[in-house]
Amino acid sequence: DISYKTFGKGDPILLVMGYAGSKNDWDPIFLKGLSTNHTVIVFDNRGIGNTSVGFKNFTIAQFTADSAGLLDALKINRSDVLGYSMGGMIAQQLTLNYPDKVDDLIIYASYCGGNQSTPPNPDMFNQVTNQSASADDLKKRIIPLLFTQDWIKQNADYLEKFASFELPPAEILKRQADAIFSSEGICDQLKDISQDTLVVTGTNDLVLSSANSMILIEKIPGAWLGQFKDGGHALMLQYPERLI
Repeated sequence: DISYKTFGKGDPILLVMGYAGSKNDWDPIFLKGLSTNHTVIVFDNRGIGNTSVGFKNFTIAQFTADSAGLLDALKINRSDVLGYSMGGMIAQQLTLNYPDKVDDLIIYASYCGGNQSTPPNPDMFNQVTNQSASADDLKKRIIPLLFTQDWIKQNADYLEKFASFELPPAEILKRQADAIFSSEGICDQLKDISQDTLVVTGTNDLVLSSANSMILIEKIPGAWLGQFKDGGHALMLQYPERLI
C-alpha cells in the first residue's frame, strides 16, 4: 500500500523523495509554486510513513517498480518526474525501465552510482542509524550536513524548518542505505535517456558531491545543468522559489 497526495492543476509531476524523507518533507513554498501549473504527486517510499513495508527486498529497482505502480494505480500514462537524492536514483531507473511513463526528467542532488561516481558521505548514514542518540540529537547532528555554513549563519532559525520532521525507524533507514550502497550503478545506461533532462545541484553539497552532476550531464544526451551557488544537499529548503 502506497500513501500519496495529489494537488494542483496541470500536467502531472511525480516527486520522488530521498533517503529518510517522507511525502511531508517537501518544502511547502516549492510545492505551492509547482502546483500552480502542475498536478503534483508526492508519496512515501516503501516502509516510510503510511506506506507498507511489504515482503520484497529494499532495492533501487524495487523502489522504481513501486513508483511505476503508483502511476498505474492513478491512471497516469505519462508524467514529469523529479527525484531528490535517492529519489534521483529511482527517477533515473524509472526513465530507463519505463521510458513511456516519463515526460521530462529532473534529477536533483543525486548520482548514477557505481564506481564511476563519488558515493554519498557515509557520516550522515552513520549518524542516522546511531540508535544510542535521541531524535533531537540526531537532528542537530544530521541537519547541518544538509546546508552550507554560510547559509546557516544567515538563517539562525533554520532548525525550525524541521520541527515536524520525524526520522523513520532505524531498521528502515538501514534498509534504505543498503539499497543505495548496493546499487551497481547505471552510469553507462544513461546514454539511452531521450527525455529532456535537467540536473540540479548545489555547489557545496556536503552529502553528495556536485561532481556527480557533471557526470550525469556528460552521460545523458542534451541534459542541462542548474547549479545553485552555496547550495547544500537540501537546497530546496534554501532556495525554494528559485528551484520552481
